[in-house]
Amino acid sequence: MLCSERFMTDPTFAKVKLRPDGVRFYMEKDDCMSFKEFWDLMRSKDFEKYAKFNEKYLESGEKRFLDGESISPQKVALNTYPRSGNTLARKFIENISGIYTGSGMTVPSPMPLQMAGHLGDGITDDTCWVIKAHYPNAPTNKYAFKCNK
Repeated sequence: MLCSERFMTDPTFAKVKLRPDGVRFYMEKDDCMSFKEFWDLMRSKDFEKYAKFNEKYLESGEKRFLDGESISPQKVALNTYPRSGNTLARKFIENISGIYTGSGMTVPSPMPLQMAGHLGDGITDDTCWVIKAHYPNAPTNKYAFKCNK
């Protein structure tokens, strides 16, 4: 199956679109998750709030990008050594939170990680909360970003 056929037929990619650069993805704002809503839930002990959030975002199993509103100072850098399990850690974070993780690494074309569902590769803006980097071990991040954690 060609990459283009997979993007057109796989339900993972149903709500995502390619950015103008042709290699990174985005979602329409209506399909995105509000980080403020997510962050409020994470600090809450209200089970009803969780039940509503779960129904709205998590039950479908679809992951989402954030709505692009500023998430400073909550952006997190996942700095790891290459081959240390960062892809597995990103998958856990995405499955638990429902939010795509980003990556500052160069993405020359749709890559195997994107085909496996890591649609945040090459994205470091406020549509992703956790950003993978191999800094300082491999300072090849094309897309610079600021984080506080």
